[in-house]
Amino acid sequence: MIYVIGLGNEGEGLSPDKLEKIRSCGAVVVKTALARSYKSVVAAQVEYITLDEIYQKSRNFDTLNSNLADAVRKIASRHNDVAYLVDGSGYEDASVAILRKKVKGVEIIPAASKAYILRFFPSTSYAVFSAQDFIVMDYPEFSRRLPLVIYEIDGALLAADVKLKLFEYFPEDTPILFYDGESAKEIFLFELDRQKNYSYSSSALIFTQDFLSRERFSFSDLLLIMDRLRGEGGCPWDRAQNHQSIKMNAVEEAYELVEAIDSGDSEAMMEEAGDLLLQTVFHSHISKQEGQFDIDDVISQLCRKLIFRHSHVFGSQKAAEAEQALATWEKNKSVEKGQDTYTKALKGVARSFPAIMRAAKVQKRAAKCGFEFQNIDDIFGKLAEEVEELKGAISSGDPSQIEKEVGDLLFSAVNIARWLGVDGELALNASTNKFIKRFEYMENRILESGKTLFEVSLEDMEKHYQEGKDER
Repeated sequence: MIYVIGLGNEGEGLSPDKLEKIRSCGAVVVKTALARSYKSVVAAQVEYITLDEIYQKSRNFDTLNSNLADAVRKIASRHNDVAYLVDGSGYEDASVAILRKKVKGVEIIPAASKAYILRFFPSTSYAVFSAQDFIVMDYPEFSRRLPLVIYEIDGALLAADVKLKLFEYFPEDTPILFYDGESAKEIFLFELDRQKNYSYSSSALIFTQDFLSRERFSFSDLLLIMDRLRGEGGCPWDRAQNHQSIKMNAVEEAYELVEAIDSGDSEAMMEEAGDLLLQTVFHSHISKQEGQFDIDDVISQLCRKLIFRHSHVFGSQKAAEAEQALATWEKNKSVEKGQDTYTKALKGVARSFPAIMRAAKVQKRAAKCGFEFQNIDDIFGKLAEEVEELKGAISSGDPSQIEKEVGDLLFSAVNIARWLGVDGELALNASTNKFIKRFEYMENRILESGKTLFEVSLEDMEKHYQEGKDER
């Protein structure tokens, strides 16, 4: 078992319970004997091992914390119980965070935070990081949880680095509380590196965002809102959802975005694009809670894919025209997905696509290897063949055979659209809309005559329907 003993701030000392725990362990490891909070350990005459040597060997803070955690693990492998003494609370130490990920048997016995500013707000739960740890993290693991505290901002240069890192998550005019070691005052985030006094005790505190008074928001705000909705005390409906329960929402939102684009309504496009973005954020948040991936992983994978597939932009390949660029994209995509045969490429078309879209994509990929009709007349011949086979299936009265032949007929119709450069999905939607419009015209004329659709003959309906063709 590894016991992480928080030593708090300078002068806090060791409680009798902590001292008893330390003395019961087979080995005592001190993170660094140079910090002033370790005076209490020396005063207690406890034998310990220091990791100061690792500070000298590590190239930067990022590798330092990993090396510290590995050193503690190695010592723990030779002893039943190990006490790992760190200054501050214990929870806010980056090497401890890494240790807890790699080792199951870690218990933290906390103390006061090194963020002196928290003395003014002792009753709230915070995400706390040292300035040096915070700026070297690829993705700070505070999960955008607020309030957030950054401590040990001991100079303007370090404050500038912290500010730039925070800009990735919060607007520049975000109000923060800055403590210079003697007094606290409210400033804006962009002013963090413009203060007169800094010390080892300087800290910055960002409270929970007041969304009700805001008009504009950032992507980070969206993630914070999702954290709130799915978190404790959030929305019961949002908290109850999983990947399966909301999976079809992505399909619906994608179609609504397409409809907004077709309408040319920019306000509708903006709204529907946001609804589609929400689905990505929603699924990412669910996966983060399940310990699989988060939105940063999604964005990172997307960026890697864009860079790899655009080797004519980010690599040495060239593409002067759009067709060359598309060919490069498809080639790189095949390599990325391990599609070393055309059959794998066909199977790679998602089964969840709308049937017409999926058929057209499969046909298009098959055509790339030369498996293609030579002219449009050959495709019409195939269509006529499928019509006759469908008639035969109808004569047989076999429902399964009829379904099979209907599918073959539709597949040939899609082939004609693809061969002519027509998007079958859009074309069929347009025809459906046209049918609805003409049907509406027909029904309105009949209603104007004082009758309903059930009170007129099919011939009368067809007459008005044909009239509707002339309406624009």
